[in-house]
Amino acid sequence: VDPKGDILEVAASIDEPEGGMVGSLLGLQPRTPLAVRLEGRGPFENWQGNLAASAGGLGRFSSDVILQWGRELRLSIAGNADIEPKLLPQLAPFLTDSLRVETTVRQDRDGAVAVEALRLAGRGLLLTGDGGLSADGDLAFRTDLSIENAAVAPGSLGALRFDRAAVHAVASGTTQEPAVTATLALDGLTGPGVRAQRLEVLAKASVSPEERGAPAGQPTFATVELGGTLAGLKLDQPSLQAALGEAPAFSGKAWLDAAKTRLTVESLSVDGRSVRLAGQGMVGIEDRRVAAQVNQQADDQ
Repeated sequence: VDPKGDILEVAASIDEPEGGMVGSLLGLQPRTPLAVRLEGRGPFENWQGNLAASAGGLGRFSSDVILQWGRELRLSIAGNADIEPKLLPQLAPFLTDSLRVETTVRQDRDGAVAVEALRLAGRGLLLTGDGGLSADGDLAFRTDLSIENAAVAPGSLGALRFDRAAVHAVASGTTQEPAVTATLALDGLTGPGVRAQRLEVLAKASVSPEERGAPAGQPTFATVELGGTLAGLKLDQPSLQAALGEAPAFSGKAWLDAAKTRLTVESLSVDGRSVRLAGQGMVGIEDRRVAAQVNQQADDQ
């Protein structure tokens, strides 16, 4: 550090053999060597450098780094990551090429943290997001994910296949009581005996550490609600096709008890062209007991 010129010069490195402490803290495999190097020089208000890291044959990362001190602390990175496809075989095609990683994180003097313009891009996949966490623990974050079938290894979803998928999620609430709302859209869905032009799902989840009354009069820890529709549904079984039609809808609500030992499905329904299925159920997380009740209502033809 040059106090007169407010210049910070960094030349730091970590070279750790297999089974080292830092690698263990990062959760790396026991026989993974770790190498990290950070170099740069510049004024405190706009320091610039380069970061390079590798973890044996598992992956490597290189990035430009900009660190700014002022009314707030701001860190920006823009670089490339190479990850061994064997680590995530389901996404092996996506990991075949380098991934582009860009984001800016800032922290103000009160301790609030914000993520700006998060972007992860690779073959057939794009993830973006932004948001933050206030000093009081208020949470606000949104993310968008789009993925094409080319990014997924054949057979990863069994016999199911899709052309493209898009997810939009928003997190809100607080760190103590977070809530997430997410929408999913799948285009060109195919499977054994079934095809659909589009599947749309809306899901809402909330967590409460306090014991609040559920509809059944018992305290809950988390609640999940979902609803969705299928468009252009084609089934190989004529009787099932006639009952569900081409645009069935579904919905459901479930909650986890405060002790986290029982998942209760308060309602689950499927509405088709000429039939409606409705059910309730319960799953014991520890004892694995399952109880369910399903009712069917068919329209007179």
